Amino acid sequence: MKIQLVPMTIEHYVEAASISRLPVWHDLADTARQHIAAGPAFAGFRDGVLVGVAGVALLSPGVGEGWAILTPAGRIPMVHRVVVRMLHEIIITHRIHRFQARVLRDFYAGRVWAHRLGMRREATTRWVGPNREDFVQYVRLIP
Repeated sequence: MKIQLVPMTIEHYVEAASISRLPVWHDLADTARQHIAAGPAFAGFRDGVLVGVAGVALLSPGVGEGWAILTPAGRIPMVHRVVVRMLHEIIITHRIHRFQARVLRDFYAGRVWAHRLGMRREATTRWVGPNREDFVQYVRLIP
């Protein structure tokens, strides 16, 4: 009952977003292509079931922005541990000193998870989403 990680494909991203019933603001296939091009991106499976997709966009030397979509099957402690390991490897490999993530302000579970990943609230950005949604910026500075 291990989590198997594979390089993310467009199909993985579209499936995870569809299963999770996230608000869709952009074309999912285009967003997946952008994530794949921006940095490491993975899909996780448990017993052949997609548990989520996640990755880090490499914004500039030393700066990475995390993103993730968990399916209902991925909301288990085992997935958190795998993401922590994956994130650690990416931080070391790409020499990241600033890791950040933006979470929809009303998505409480995502905000809690950012804290569990060792991140701290940095700022609230107002009206960033297409429907004027607010986001909370989280950051983890790595010495």
